[in-house]
Amino acid sequence: MSAFAITNIFLVFGLILNGCNGFSHRGYKLYEITPESLEDAEYLHAFSNEKFDFWREGQRLGEPTDIMVAPEDQQEFEQKLANRGMKYQVVVEDVESILQQEKFERSMARSALGPGSVTFTNYMLLEEQMAYLRRLAQDYPNNVTVESIGQSHEGRDILILKLSSGSSGTSSPKPAIFIDAGIHCREWIAPPVALYAIQQLVENTANAALYANVDWYIVPNLNPDGYQYTTTVNRLWRKNRRLTDGAECYGTDLNRNFGYQWMVGGASSNPCSETFAGPSEFSEPEARAMRDFILDHKDNIKLYVSFHSFGELLLYPWSYAPLLPDNTEELYAVGLRSVQAIEAASVIGSEYTVNNSAIGLYVAAGVTTDWVKAEAGVDLSYIFELPNGDAPWWFMLPARQIRPVVEETWAGIRALYEYVEENYKVYHVTPNTLEQAKILNAYHYEEKFDFWEESHLLGDPSDIMVAPEDQPAFERNLTRNLFDYSIVIDNVERLIQQEKIERSMTRTMLAPGQVTFSSFMRHSEVIQHMAYLRRLAADYPNIATVEKIGESYEGRDILMLKQIGGLLFRISSGPSETSTPKPGILIDAGIHCREWIAPPVALYIIQQLVQNSANAHMYANVDWYIVPNLNPDGYEFTQSNNRLWRKNRRLTEGAQCIGTDLNRNFGYYWMHAGASQDSCSEIYAGPEAFSEPESQAIRDWVLANGENLQLYLSFHSYGEMMLYPWGYAPELPENHEDLHYVGQLAATAIDQASTINSQYRVNSSAILLYEAAGGSDDWVKAEGKVDLSYCVELPDGDAPFFFMIPARQILPAVRETFEGVKAFHAYIEENFWTNQELKYKVYEVVPMTKKQTDIVHTLSEDPKYDFWREGRIVGKPSQIMVAPEDQGGFEENLSRNGLGYAVVAEDVEEVLRQEKIERSLTRSGLSIGDVTFSSFMLYNEQMAYVRRLATDYPDITTLELIGQSYEGRDILALKISSGESETAVAKPTILIDAGIHCREWIAPTVALYILYQLVQNSSNAALYQNVDWVIAPNMNPDGYEYTQRTNRIWRKNRRLSDGATCYGTDLNRNFGYFWMHAGASNNSCLNTYAGPEAFSEPESRALRNMVQNHLENARLYLTFHSYGEYLLYPWGYAVVYPDNAEELQSLGNLAAEAIASASTIGSSYLVANSAAALYAAAGASDDWVKSVGVELAYTVELPDGDSPYAFMIPARQILTVDRETWEGVKVFHSYIEEKFWTNVNPRGPLKSLKVLSGRPIL
Repeated sequence: MSAFAITNIFLVFGLILNGCNGFSHRGYKLYEITPESLEDAEYLHAFSNEKFDFWREGQRLGEPTDIMVAPEDQQEFEQKLANRGMKYQVVVEDVESILQQEKFERSMARSALGPGSVTFTNYMLLEEQMAYLRRLAQDYPNNVTVESIGQSHEGRDILILKLSSGSSGTSSPKPAIFIDAGIHCREWIAPPVALYAIQQLVENTANAALYANVDWYIVPNLNPDGYQYTTTVNRLWRKNRRLTDGAECYGTDLNRNFGYQWMVGGASSNPCSETFAGPSEFSEPEARAMRDFILDHKDNIKLYVSFHSFGELLLYPWSYAPLLPDNTEELYAVGLRSVQAIEAASVIGSEYTVNNSAIGLYVAAGVTTDWVKAEAGVDLSYIFELPNGDAPWWFMLPARQIRPVVEETWAGIRALYEYVEENYKVYHVTPNTLEQAKILNAYHYEEKFDFWEESHLLGDPSDIMVAPEDQPAFERNLTRNLFDYSIVIDNVERLIQQEKIERSMTRTMLAPGQVTFSSFMRHSEVIQHMAYLRRLAADYPNIATVEKIGESYEGRDILMLKQIGGLLFRISSGPSETSTPKPGILIDAGIHCREWIAPPVALYIIQQLVQNSANAHMYANVDWYIVPNLNPDGYEFTQSNNRLWRKNRRLTEGAQCIGTDLNRNFGYYWMHAGASQDSCSEIYAGPEAFSEPESQAIRDWVLANGENLQLYLSFHSYGEMMLYPWGYAPELPENHEDLHYVGQLAATAIDQASTINSQYRVNSSAILLYEAAGGSDDWVKAEGKVDLSYCVELPDGDAPFFFMIPARQILPAVRETFEGVKAFHAYIEENFWTNQELKYKVYEVVPMTKKQTDIVHTLSEDPKYDFWREGRIVGKPSQIMVAPEDQGGFEENLSRNGLGYAVVAEDVEEVLRQEKIERSLTRSGLSIGDVTFSSFMLYNEQMAYVRRLATDYPDITTLELIGQSYEGRDILALKISSGESETAVAKPTILIDAGIHCREWIAPTVALYILYQLVQNSSNAALYQNVDWVIAPNMNPDGYEYTQRTNRIWRKNRRLSDGATCYGTDLNRNFGYFWMHAGASNNSCLNTYAGPEAFSEPESRALRNMVQNHLENARLYLTFHSYGEYLLYPWGYAVVYPDNAEELQSLGNLAAEAIASASTIGSSYLVANSAAALYAAAGASDDWVKSVGVELAYTVELPDGDSPYAFMIPARQILTVDRETWEGVKVFHSYIEEKFWTNVNPRGPLKSLKVLSGRPIL
C-alpha cells in the first residue's frame, strides 16, 4: 500500500473522530441530582428554561435528573445547588470523551452503503436515508410514493413515504397511520425505527396485508438540518437550525412549536434553552410542513406516532398539563397492547411504561401529539421514548443495538396497526362467581356486544365480539370485577378474510343439481334454484318429495324435503301397511344464518338417506322431513355482505335496525328471558311471537302435519352440545331423563366417529348454555307436542373460529353428525314403530339337587340361552336370558324337571335402557387424558389416559403396544417400575389384565384404578420400588366398543371365524392349555365358543405376547372379570389342583379378607379352585399363564353391587368396587415383594406364610 493511501486513511479516520470543524464538548460535565422534596424538584425543573441541557429529568422523588453543563457555567451551577442544599455527583467528567468513544464505535461498524441501500448495523447519513426512500419509490411504483411535504430552513426536502394498495373501492377512505421521527435530531435511534418500519412494509412481502386496508404515511427525518448538524458538527444538538430574528442562539425545539396550548408550560422563551418554543406557534418550516400535510389528510389518519429517545415510555396526551383526554381508557389499552408486543419481542430486556405525557414524563406544551389529537382530530396519538440499550449515555444507543431496538419496536407498531385495521375482537370471558355471571349476562342485552357463545354455568366461558370503541371500557370492567379473560380473536376482519381465501381455494363450480361438502354452497345453489332438491325428487320419486312450506321476507322459497310427502323434503318408503302410523323426524338448519355448517349437515343427511342405498332401512319404518335452510335471506346476506350476520332480513315497522333473531320468535314463553326488544340487538325477538315469515312457515307446517312427529332436530353452531328443553328457564320437562338418555346416545355415536375430536355435552338448554325464550325446540315440544326435541350445536373443528369451521372440515363434521342422526333414528324406530312388542326376559333358576344342577349346565350349551350368571353349586342361582320365541319351551322344560324359577327382568331392553339412562346422568365430558371412576369410560378415553400417564411420568412408566384387535384397535399395557434392579436378583413382576369379557364393564375400571393409585398417588411409590407391574386395562377393545354402541350384553370379541355362522370368540376359552377340553364349545353362536384353534384370536395372542415378554420375572397374574365375588385359581380345565394349591388358597384368603374389611357393600369373596367352585372351563387365561411358569395366577370375579342384573353394576358403585379391590391388590403385592425380593429379605422362611396352610376349598 502506498504512503499516500495510508496517509489518506488516517486523515479520514481523524475526521470521523473529530468531526469537520466540529464542536467540542471538552470539559463539559454531566451532573446527577436526586431531589428529596417537591420544592427541590420544582427548583431543579426551572433550570430547563436556562442554558443547561437536561439529558434526563426524574418524574418522581427519588428519581435522578441528569444535566449537562458547559465549563464556564459549572461554578454557577454548583453554587445554585449548594445554595439550596442539594447534593449532586458528577457522572461524566468530560462529555467529549464519551462522544469520542461513540464515534469510534461507529467508525468500526461503518461500511460503505450502495446507492439506495439501508442498514441497521450503523447510523445512516441523511443523504443515505433519503436515497433509500427514493429507491423504494422507483422499485415499487404501484404502492410507494415519495414526495416532499416542505423544506427545512436550510432548504433540505422533508420527505414522506406514502404506502397504499390503492383506493378503498368505497365512499369511505381507508384509515391511515402517520409516523414521524427525528424531530429531536440528536436522538439518532428514531429515524432507523421509521426506516425499519418502511423496509418491513415495502420489501417484506409477508407484510403486504398490512397495507391492504390501511394507508401509511411515514416521515423518517422531520429535522434534516439538525440531523446533518449532529453528524458533522455537534453530536448533542437537539433543535432545528434556524436563527430567530434578534435571537442570540440558534434553533427552536420543534416539539414545542406546535399550535395547541403553545407556551402554556414546559417550554421556554429563551432562544438559548433546549426547550425554546420559537417566537410563535408554527414559526418553523419543519413544523408547518407536518401541520399542512396532516390537515390535508386528517379525515383518514386514525393513528399518529412520533418516535423519540430515550426512556422506554409510551406517552399519550395531554402533555401541556397533567390532564386526561376523554378517550384515556382507549389510549391506555391500545398502548398497553403495543408495549406488551415490544416486551415479548425484546432481546435487550426493554420494559415500557404507558402513561399520560405530563404525568409520566413532564409538562411540555406545543408538542406534536397534543396538536394532532386536538386540532387534527386524531384520537390515537402517541410518543414513543425508545430504549437506550445497555450503554450509560442515554439517547446515544450503541450502533450494535440498532437492530434489536428497531425489530422490537416493529412488533409494537404492528400491534397498533392491528387495532386500527380490524377493530373488532372476540373475548373469552369466564365467570367464576354468581356476581360475575350477572354482570356478563347484562352485556347480552346491549346491542354493541355480540355473544358468539354464552354460558351461565360458573367456570364455563362466554365468547363475545366487541367493537373497538367499546373495548377499553369493556376490559376495564372485566378487570375491575376480577374476571378471567383472554382475547381469542384479536382481528375479526382478518379472520373473515382468511376464511374467504380458504373458501376460494376449495370452491369449484357446481353443475345444476350437484352438491358438495368440500366448500360452503350459496343459498341459490341449494334452494332458490332448487337444483339439488328438485333433482332428488325427480330421480327418486318413490321416496322423495319437495314442497314449499313458505317464503322468506325477501321472497325466497323455504323448501322442505320429505322422505315421503313435503319445498320441505320428505323421505319415506310410503304409508304404513299396518294400523300403526310410521313415526316422523323433523330437521331444520340455518335458522342463524352465519352458522354455515348447519345447512351442509342437513344436506348430507338428505344425500345419505336418498342416494346411499345402504341407508334405505332408515326410511322403511320412519318418515323424514328436512328443511336445509330456514333463513335463506340471512344466508345470502352473509355470503355477499356481512359474514357475521345472524338474524333474518326484515325491518320491523318502526324499528331502528334490520332483522329478528328467528330463534327468539317462536310463541312459547316468548320474551320470557334471554331475548331483547331492542331491534339492534342480536337477540331481538321481533315485535311479537311469530312475527316473521320464516318462523311462521315452520309453525304452520308442524301444526298441520306434526301428528306423528316423534323427534325434532334443529342444527346450530357451535359448541358440541346436545341441548333439550327447556330454554326459557332452567327447568326440566317431565321426560327429561328420556331426553338426556337419547341425546347421550347420539352424542356418544358422534364422539366415537369423530376424526376432529368432537366431545359433545348433553343437558337442557338453559342449564348448559343460557336462558333463551322463544326458541324453536321449546315451541315444537310444548305446542307441537313432539316429546323429543333438540337443538344440536355443531363443532367448530380445529380452528379457534367458533362458528366459522374451515371448509376443509365440512365433510368430517357432517359425517360424524350423521352417525348421531343414525342413533336418533334407531331409537325412534325401536320405540315408536310398534308392529312388534315381543321382549327378551331374564330368568333366575335355582337348582336344589345335583341332578337339577346338571340340567341347568346342559342348558348353557344351547345357543338359544345366554347365561348372565351360572351357579354350578346346589342352591346357587343362575340368570339366563331367553328370546321371546324360546320362552314357552324354556319354561315348560324347567317345570318338567321341577326347577323353580322367577322372571327377574320382564323386558331386557327396558333394563338396558334404564342402565343407559343412569349412565347418561352420571356421565360428564372428559378432557383428553383424564380419568373418572364415577361413570364407565369409552375405550378411547381409557387409552388416552394410559398414554397420558406414559407421557407425564416417563421416569416410572413405559407404554407397551402388545398387539392389535381384529378391528385394528391398539391393545396397550403400561409397565410401572422404578428401574432395573441394582443387584444380581431381578425384581419380581405382577401381570394384570381386564376386560377379556367385554360386557363386564367394571373390570377395566379396576385396572385403571390400580394404574391411578400406582402412578399418580405418590404415597404408593413404595409399591413399585422392588416390584414391577405390567397392566393391560382392556384386552377386548372391539367387543367393549360394541357393547357401548350396539349390544350391551355382548361378551366375545368381534372376529367372524372362517366358515362360522356367528361373530366372535370367547377369548377366555381361546388360550392354549387344554384347549377345548371342557366347558368350551365349537359352536360359533355360543358365548363359550373357543375359536377354530388355540390362540386363533389376535387379542389372546396379544396377552400371550405380554406374558412371554415378562415371563422371566413374572410371579403373579391377575385377570379381572365380573361377577360373583370369587378369587379363583387353576386349574379350570378340570377339578384338578396344582402343586402349590395350598399357597394359592391361603394367599387368596388374605386378599379376600382385605377386600371384605374395606368393603362398604358387603363383598364376601369365595377363594377356590375354578373348576370346583364354578365349572370346568378349558382354554382360560389363568390356566395358560400358570402352565408357562407363573406360580401364582388368579381370576378375580368382581362384585355386582346392589344391582339385580349380574354384571351390570351401577355406575354409582364403580369407585366403591375399585377401592375395595385395591386393598386386595396391595396384599398380593406385599406377598410378592416379601417372597421374591431377596435383596431386602433373602430367601428363607416367610413370616407372612405362617397362615398359608390348610386345605383348599373343594
